[in-house]
This record gives sequence, structure tokens and C-alpha cells, in this order.
Amino acid sequence: MSIEFINLSVYWGIPQLPNFQWELGFNFSVNRNKVLSMPESLEGGKVNIYSFSAGDDAVYMYAEEGKPLGTYYTYLPMFVTDKDSPYYGSPIVDSHGQPVISDELQYTGSTMNHKWTGGVTTSFTAYGVTLSAALDVRYGGKMSRAPKTSCSSPATVS
Repeated sequence: MSIEFINLSVYWGIPQLPNFQWELGFNFSVNRNKVLSMPESLEGGKVNIYSFSAGDDAVYMYAEEGKPLGTYYTYLPMFVTDKDSPYYGSPIVDSHGQPVISDELQYTGSTMNHKWTGGVTTSFTAYGVTLSAALDVRYGGKMSRAPKTSCSSPATVS
């Protein structure tokens, strides 16, 4: 596995007075990874590291050679592919109006990995009492979820 990352942290202690102290910190990081190789004994060069299924649908997270760790696969909806059809690009639906799902597991183009993470921390102390706060941001990446109201609804990658 190849991992490349950048981590930047800045901490600032604002000049202190006898009964007053304020501290401020920032951090930012980027992490990229790629699975370089898998054992030859694995068929297809990938292994399922997590999966979730609900009803007729399932989401699988794989470690797959040549891709980032945590790539998502699922049974995706089918679309009209005939360019001469007036419905070209539209989803194919069944007699109940529900999308028709493919029979083959397909790569979604998504991973669990964040594009970047960052945060801010601060603390304020006066007369021996400290108040602190932290903000943590994770941007990018996809989460696998299923509606909490019904396990018979399809799982999605959002």
C-alpha cells in the first residue's frame, strides 16, 4: 500500500496576562492512499473489507489493487443506453415505477476517503477557569448508509 500525506499544524499562544490566557490552534491534512498489490490467491485482485445489505440492494467496500483503500461497489440502477431513444439517459423502471437494478456488482467511482481534514481549537482561561472549543472538518469521501426507518429500502452511497 502506498500512502502520501501532508499534515500542517499551527499553534498560537496569545500573549498572556497574569489572570488571562488564550490559545488558538489550526490543523490541516491531506492523505492519499493506493493499494499496490494483493495476494495472487485473491480472485480479481480485491477483497471485501466491509459490506451492508438491505432488501434487494447491497454496498461493498473493497481493498482493490490499483485503487484507494475503501472503494465502493454496489448494484447500480440501469439507464436507457439507446442513443436513438427519446428516453436516452433516463432510468429504467419496473411496473411499480421502481428503478431496475443491474445484476452485476459495479464500481461506483466513490471511496470512503476524505479529500482533506482540518480543524480549529481554542481555549480561554481566566482566574483558573478554562473554556475550550474544537471544530473538526472532514471534507469529501462518501458514506454508506441505509434509511433508518426501513431496512427493506435500498442502501445508498451518498
